Amino acid sequence: REQVLLVDLRNRLPIPLPGLNRPDAQPLSVSTDARGERLALVRHRQGRTEVVLYRRSLASLEAIPLQPDGVPRRVALDPEGRTLAVEVSRDGLWQLDLITLP
Repeated sequence: REQVLLVDLRNRLPIPLPGLNRPDAQPLSVSTDARGERLALVRHRQGRTEVVLYRRSLASLEAIPLQPDGVPRRVALDPEGRTLAVEVSRDGLWQLDLITLP
């Protein structure tokens, strides 16, 4: 089963990500900010493809809604973790959504 791992390269040890990896979800694309505090991912879960944002300090996972609806394929976070770029398919066309995060 595929899962998301964050590794501290200085110590070569994995950093815990409680609540991120679920047995019923398959990660498709992952991006992190420069500090590794925020991780954005596209994952396939229960027959749907969704975008979620994980915050390590809170160990919280938040769904990011796409407006209008579409099928996400890839994500990229800026270094500060404030802007999320999402590649989305809508009606057979690929579009890029830029989402400002709180």
